Amino acid sequence: LRYDRALPVVLIAEEMDRFVSALTATKYRDRAIVWLLKDGGVRIGEALSLQLSDINWGKRVLTVQAAKTRTERMVPVSTEAMAVLSNYVRLERPKMLSHDKAFVNLGRRGHGQPLSYCSWVAVCRQARKAANTPRVHAHAFRHTFATNMAESGMPLDALRDILGHRNMDTVM
Repeated sequence: LRYDRALPVVLIAEEMDRFVSALTATKYRDRAIVWLLKDGGVRIGEALSLQLSDINWGKRVLTVQAAKTRTERMVPVSTEAMAVLSNYVRLERPKMLSHDKAFVNLGRRGHGQPLSYCSWVAVCRQARKAANTPRVHAHAFRHTFATNMAESGMPLDALRDILGHRNMDTVM
């Protein structure tokens, strides 16, 4: 266990709400991504590589491809997160695309192409500035999710599996 590192950033609800309110680039997409980060604890890269076929709508479960370990894990998400994701897929995501990526560019440039990490960073930078929430970044949502789950009594081995960690020390 390393004690020389700072504790991870854990966001407060008011901070997250202000940030989400400042997401104005799209009506549904960016909020759907944030819901998966804050409610499923997925990494931003995992959210951006999510395929439509990875979403089990009935069971409210995502099959996430872990970029780090090249493994697959099941991530349960809340009804609210699924509703926001559903709104995005039904009402905003273009229908006929040559790929199955869930999150795509909606602007004129690269319309329908998979949303890149750089594009997501630009969306976040704009929202962070507008909301005056400098601590908000994609990984902070993951830390907040993990902290909230641990504090609510979720067994750490179950949390480790949901987060896709191999080592219990990483969770702790």
